[in-house]
Amino acid sequence: MTAALFWEKFYQGKTERAARKALESYVRRGVLAALGADRSLGRFSEMVYTLTLPALKVLEAHGVALLRTARTPRVNFKELDHDLRVARLRMAFERSPELEGMFWVSDFELRCGISPNVKAEFLRGRLDVEKWRCSPVPGNRRTPDGYFEASSKGVRCSFILEYEHARYPGARLRDVVLYLDRGFPDALRLVVCQNVPQGQRMLRELKRRVQRPELWLVSTYEKVLSAPFTEAWANVVELRM
Repeated sequence: MTAALFWEKFYQGKTERAARKALESYVRRGVLAALGADRSLGRFSEMVYTLTLPALKVLEAHGVALLRTARTPRVNFKELDHDLRVARLRMAFERSPELEGMFWVSDFELRCGISPNVKAEFLRGRLDVEKWRCSPVPGNRRTPDGYFEASSKGVRCSFILEYEHARYPGARLRDVVLYLDRGFPDALRLVVCQNVPQGQRMLRELKRRVQRPELWLVSTYEKVLSAPFTEAWANVVELRM
C-alpha cells in the first residue's frame, strides 16, 4: 500500500500529512515496513508499505490473517502499478452500497494456496492451520486478481476479478478463460480493462472463446471507480460498452 492509498482508505476527511504521520508511526513501532524510494524526496506516494512478519503473526493469532510461511510478503515493483490499481478496484467494490457482506480473498492469498474455502474455515476458527501448512501448494498455475463474495439485492454471489493492465495476447487470454472455467465454474467473471478500446476488444474475444458468456462482464478501470457497481459492466452476450 502507498501513502495515497492509505489516506484514501482510512484517512478520508483528514489531511494527507496526517496519513503520512500515521504511517511513519507504524513503521517506527515495527508494524509496517517502508520499501522503495527515498523518503527524503518528500513525495507523498513513492514509498510502499507492507505489514511486517511480527504484525502478521499477531493478526494470525487473532484469527484475522492466515500465513503459509513465516516470511514477509515481497513487493514486486515491476508489477506495482498493476497491483495498486487492483487495490483501488477492491476499495471501489468495498465502498459500493450495492454490495453487502463482502468476503475477499486476495491474489496473494490465492497464490499461497489460501482458497475461499480455506479462508472461510480459518475465519470461523475451524481450520487445522498446521495440517494445512503441510499440504502442497499447487505450482505453476495462474490465479485471478481477486475473489470475493457479496450480497446484491438479497442474492449472494461469487465474483472473480481479472484486471487487464496491458493487452493480453491470444495465448494468455485462452489461459485466463481456461483457469477461471476450471477453478471457479460458477462465479461471475469481472474483467476490467485499462481503457475503452481494450474493453471492446475483450468483449469480441470473449464472445468467441467462452462457453457461458452470461458469466462474463467487462468494464474499464475508470468506469468501475466512478459508476455504481450495477451500472459499470457490459455483458459479453450484448457486446456493447
